[in-house]
Amino acid sequence: MKRRSFLMFCTALFAVKLFAKGKTEQNSMEIIKSAMEHMFPSTNKYKGAREFKGFRFLLFVSTHPTFEKKDFKLLMEGAEELQQRYPGFAGFNRAQKEISLREFETTLFGQNWLSLLLYYGLEAMLGDPVYGGNDKLYGWKNLDHTSPKPMAAKPFGELL
Repeated sequence: MKRRSFLMFCTALFAVKLFAKGKTEQNSMEIIKSAMEHMFPSTNKYKGAREFKGFRFLLFVSTHPTFEKKDFKLLMEGAEELQQRYPGFAGFNRAQKEISLREFETTLFGQNWLSLLLYYGLEAMLGDPVYGGNDKLYGWKNLDHTSPKPMAAKPFGELL
């Protein structure tokens, strides 16, 4: 299966999984995406999570058997908690999101959730594009990093 087909298959599978579990999980994913894009904003000089596809990376790696189930559980529970504390978070403007996330990080649970989201955002930005993030090498370009030669052809150490 070609990489692009595999990515589309995994994304579709994940979307079906979300639909099957109901709107709550779908809302949680929107909150995770919104929070990640807030934590990694685009500026005139740097490309943010929207451009380097941070959320796509998270969707892709979360479908792999080696993905930590406890990480997925924490991401989902944190998004649900954020939604309960700040209904409509995904639709907030930048200032409202900043205030909400700053308040959320004053709790131990919020700190853990934001830390995990930051971890996956950094992985998406700095990882090999074969995993769905670092689109167009934006993450590496943000840091003026030269991409490795040769680059990975398949994810997760799969052989050609």
